[in-house]
Amino acid sequence: MTVRVVLPGLRSHVDGAREVAVAGDNVRSALYELIRTHPSLADVELLNADGDLNWFVQVFKNDVSVRDLDFGLEEPLSDDDRLVVLFAMAGG
Repeated sequence: MTVRVVLPGLRSHVDGAREVAVAGDNVRSALYELIRTHPSLADVELLNADGDLNWFVQVFKNDVSVRDLDFGLEEPLSDDDRLVVLFAMAGG
C-alpha cells in the first residue's frame, strides 16, 4: 500500500514537502519506510529502540491516534489512508 504522511513539524526533513507518499502494509512498516527514504528522520527518534513510538510522538491514522486503534502500530493500511506525525509540546 502507498499512504500519505503529513509531518507538520518535520518538513525540513522531507525537503519542505507538506506530505510524502510511502509504502507500507501497516503503520510500523510505513514509518520505517519513511525513515529509510528520509534518513535525517532517524535523528528525530520517532521510534524507540524497541521499534515503538517514543512517548513524545503521536501518529494519527485518518484522524485517530494509533495508540487508540485495535492493533496500534500493526494497524493495517489502505491506499487511501493518511498518517499524521506530531510531536508533543512542552515548556514552561
